[in-house]
Order: sequence, then structure tokens, then C-alpha cells
Amino acid sequence: MEVATGKTDNESRVKGRIGNDLAEHTIVVKHSDGLYRHWRCQKPGTWNMGFDIITWPGSLCYTGDMGDYLFQRTPDMVSFMRGSCMSYSYAAEKCVAHDGRLKEFREELFEVALLDRLKESEDNGGTFRVMRGERRVDESVADAIDDIRRAYSEYNTQNDAMKAMYESGLWDGADLPSCEDYTFHFLWCLHAIKWFTQQLSEQAE
Repeated sequence: MEVATGKTDNESRVKGRIGNDLAEHTIVVKHSDGLYRHWRCQKPGTWNMGFDIITWPGSLCYTGDMGDYLFQRTPDMVSFMRGSCMSYSYAAEKCVAHDGRLKEFREELFEVALLDRLKESEDNGGTFRVMRGERRVDESVADAIDDIRRAYSEYNTQNDAMKAMYESGLWDGADLPSCEDYTFHFLWCLHAIKWFTQQLSEQAE
């Protein structure tokens, strides 16, 4: 499973197609005045997967067919993103605004979290202690996980999954797994920014 190797399915999908997606893209300078800049990146004749990069001191806005994201950190954000956009979590920390497509609930990560918790319980005989009323009792981790899966299957929504995990008592609030990962769109946009910065560097040589 790709999750165990540190690579997500979305990341593999993006890496498998980004070169082809951008193969015919060109970059057109729409505006250039110091750190106030605007580039249009697209395949001539179509806006499919096209995007604009707009910068002003301290900010870089990526906006286009695949999403809208605003990054803020240093005065020259093109230079910053050139070195930072492939660190997904770091880039996400600097994303101060987006269109809602930054992270998503992933069912496979939900399942990994359940299996990891079950494996952890083996040292305790497959049980865990939980408060029931005013008493602490030992209950089966496997049974609790079955209850979580059943609750999730009824409605198949992230809220139901997280609510069932929290109410199970298998995790406390601070340790509850998020079961979220970066969306295909966000990762695609980061790789498109990387492509863009590489193109600028090559043009400057």
C-alpha cells in the first residue's frame, strides 16, 4: 500500500501525468514591475489546466482551472516556492487562502488508522480500558473497530467516521487520526508551480 511508503495515491497520480499535462504549456508575461508580476501559463488555444501566477511583495497567488491558492511567506515568493513547493506540508502551512481543495478525507487512511490501532492493542490482549458510566471496564478493540466501520458505512461521510472514532474511546481527542491527505488538485498545483519556476530559471540562463 502506498500510504506505508510515504507516497499517497494522489501524489502518484500527479507525478504520473504532470509532465504530459504541461507538455504544451507556454508562459506569457502579462505584467512585470519588480515584485508585482503576472504570468499566464496554458496550452495555446485552451484554458484546460491553464493557470495564472500573480505575485506582489510577500504573496504568490496561483489561480486557474485546477484550483486557487494564495501563499505568503517572503518578499519574493517565486524564489521561495522554487525551493519549498515540493515540501507539501510546508507549502500548505504557507497557504493562507484556498478554494476548499487543500485536504480531503481518505477512506484508505481511515482504514489504516483502524488497523494500526488494532495492532497496537495486541500488547494488551486486544482490549482497552474505557469509562462506562462511573466505571472503567475492559472492552474488545476488535469489537469497537467493527462498530466504527458500521457507523461509517451507514452514511459514508467524514463526520460520521470521525464521530464514531471519537466516541469509541479508542483514542483521546488529541490523538485522534485526521484521516486526511492533500487533494489531487493541491498537489497538481504545487507540481505546476515547480514546473513554472523551473521554466523561469531555464529562461534566465
